[in-house]
Amino acid sequence: SYTSGCGHVMRIEIDRATGALRIAKAYSVLECGQALVPEVVIGQAQGGFAMGVGYTLLETLPPYEDGPGNGKWNLGQYLVARGSDLPLQGLEVEVLPR
Repeated sequence: SYTSGCGHVMRIEIDRATGALRIAKAYSVLECGQALVPEVVIGQAQGGFAMGVGYTLLETLPPYEDGPGNGKWNLGQYLVARGSDLPLQGLEVEVLPR
């Protein structure tokens, strides 16, 4: 198994009227050793960022009778991050040199 250290800094905007949160800009730093194909490493970092946004802001799975166990739960109720939830032009990924 391989692991890499990474960190993220984000600027968020919150609509005071609705409470809606938007990620305006994000900066991600990744230390992965020698990147053989840097474009693939950056793509993996972007995907990991999207998953982290989903885990943090959107995804929830209620336990017990309110969740999958009630027989009415389906994947349409399980929210995941979409492009509109991410700073597609405002995500900067830096891969640290070895």
